[in-house]
Amino acid sequence: MHLLHRRARALASLFGGETGERVDKFAMVGWRPGESGSPVLEQVSTWFTGRIEGRIEGGDHVGFSLAPVAVCPPPEGPPPALLRYRELRDLEPGHPD
Repeated sequence: MHLLHRRARALASLFGGETGERVDKFAMVGWRPGESGSPVLEQVSTWFTGRIEGRIEGGDHVGFSLAPVAVCPPPEGPPPALLRYRELRDLEPGHPD
């Protein structure tokens, strides 16, 4: 789970506005294997890896309840402001349906 800072709108556009069926998103960004091989994006300083504890059906999406197993180191100084949904409402989804 990556928490994007406001300066990461381009990254949000890539992962929210493109589909993996057409674009290899991970080929376009720097990343490293994290806990159990899950990708940790190099551009994102706030993240955690979680074990899936449950699934929540939500129409055409599935939500996951996670128990953290690895977390990023705490930031020095005040954390940057996070990117919020209200700032991404205009983003066209990779899968419109």
